[in-house]
Amino acid sequence: MIFRSEYWSRQKANPQERDHRNVSRNAGELWNNLTEAERDKYRRIAKMKKQMHARMYPDYKYTPVFRKDKAEGSSSDGKRRTKRGKRDEEAEQKEREERERQEREQQEYREYRTQRLAAMKRARELRDDPNADPKDKEYPKGNFASYLKQLQ
Repeated sequence: MIFRSEYWSRQKANPQERDHRNVSRNAGELWNNLTEAERDKYRRIAKMKKQMHARMYPDYKYTPVFRKDKAEGSSSDGKRRTKRGKRDEEAEQKEREERERQEREQQEYREYRTQRLAAMKRARELRDDPNADPKDKEYPKGNFASYLKQLQ
């Protein structure tokens, strides 16, 4: 992805090729022609970005959201079908439950994030407050998460 992004940033000034399918195809061909050392450069950058993302979003979990299928086909007279099979209803129920689960997870994450930001703000305030108890300013090395929990 890093190589392709860099390739596109160089190519977007070129008005000849704007179709991303072809841009990706060309980037793939160039990637295959790179030496192993050149590829390693992009792999190292990708690994570094992945680690940065993991540090910035420690609780991130990839949860793709699938588009809902289009409405069932209509009959020749334009009326929508009124009967649905049991499988369709079960599939819709599963989709509904999955959406609700994702919404719950997102809400929980927002609440967690709000609490964590508040604790971090409190930690900064304690650090900067000359009248604060020195014990409040210290936290065990490498255990910042438990320190934040104490401040909540």
